[in-house]
Amino acid sequence: MDKLFDFDRNLYQELLQSVAGMTMLFSDGPHAYIDYRFVEKLFVRSTKGRDISRSDKVFDAIVGEENNIGVGVKTFVMGGAGRTSLEKIQEFTKFSGSGAFDNLQKPEIAIKASEYRNNTVLADSKEFGIELDKSIYHCLVRSGNFGIIHEEPYPLIDIKNIEPIDLRGRTLTEFPDGSKGIRFTDGVNTYSYSKSKSVLMKVFDLQLHTNLEPIPLEIDPDIWDKIATGYFESIEIDKKQSLSNLGRVDDEPEDLIPGIDYVVLPLYSNKSGDKVVQEKSGINQWNAGGRERKYGEAYIPIKSIIHKLAPGFFPERDKPFELLLPNSKIPVSAKVCQDNNKALMSNPNDRLCRWLYKVIDLNFSDYDFDRTPNRAPFTYEDLVRVGRDSVIVIKDRSTSNLRYEIRFAELNSYEEFLDLFDERDAI
Repeated sequence: MDKLFDFDRNLYQELLQSVAGMTMLFSDGPHAYIDYRFVEKLFVRSTKGRDISRSDKVFDAIVGEENNIGVGVKTFVMGGAGRTSLEKIQEFTKFSGSGAFDNLQKPEIAIKASEYRNNTVLADSKEFGIELDKSIYHCLVRSGNFGIIHEEPYPLIDIKNIEPIDLRGRTLTEFPDGSKGIRFTDGVNTYSYSKSKSVLMKVFDLQLHTNLEPIPLEIDPDIWDKIATGYFESIEIDKKQSLSNLGRVDDEPEDLIPGIDYVVLPLYSNKSGDKVVQEKSGINQWNAGGRERKYGEAYIPIKSIIHKLAPGFFPERDKPFELLLPNSKIPVSAKVCQDNNKALMSNPNDRLCRWLYKVIDLNFSDYDFDRTPNRAPFTYEDLVRVGRDSVIVIKDRSTSNLRYEIRFAELNSYEEFLDLFDERDAI
């Protein structure tokens, strides 16, 4: 595959070999122990990319001069003479928990899982401005005492060509009975869906696509003694800093304080007990009566409980602040407005809404903003279809300016956010 982004292979190899040498600190061997989180950060550092591996997205990194290439970073072991490996590419826990696969037969499950996979890949691509045809999987495959970099395209599943296969990859006329995984092909790639684990897996084949020259991985049997005698004090300062930086996670929700550093805002209402997107307010404000409205005239609702749990998180009403969207390097102007500070809006209003709608409606066109609205209001089913029903807003405390970052959050993230306060109050 042609490289569409910078990749410092020498740095990648040097840091990989350094960490492999420390295997005995974490494992008894005999093969190098390489944590998957380390590989994600190693790739980001070697490409000067953007790390989104802790953001519940289908991609782990964004690279390229235009920040438009999504990368799924994988690491796995391939033993013996094996050249293929079946690896997890997405969990559907929240989606399946909503009953999406209930009472479906295997052919229907294969299609439903593939539809959801495609929808979330497309939604995340649009959220971050990623060009899917340039995106790849980057795999560090450990085999024996070597690490092999394997890269291949990051495809959608060709649903119309789905066919069942057996364990050897042979095409079948129908899915076999039993509780085994639902294995299928789309004519290009092989997949398996586990209903019990709500996991979709994909076969990675080292006989296809791109493999770089193997990297020797040696384990240092004396690493414990070296630590005791100040080994790390003697290594080069730049390598020492590099290894330290690989363990740092910046601005991820689990490392931030809920209500202080971030809040989660739902795009729906649940006053009646059911989750419903209001037809004439919130993201559907363009559908409200009273006057002629432009498509995209909308806002993100801020529930009163958010102001109660996170007082002072947002500035006062109508005070402008910077809001950074995932698909842009330049923040937009935004503010909290309306009675009871119930709305988050951008200025101009359509800047935020164009980003929102591209993710929620995969058929969205910018042309829609230039004409009278002629579509039905968004529903909660539209949110479920892309696996995103709320947004997370993170306050940037590294600057004296009022600056925030926003991105989509998975299904049920708002309820989980509220639960954090219940748990904190119980301590």
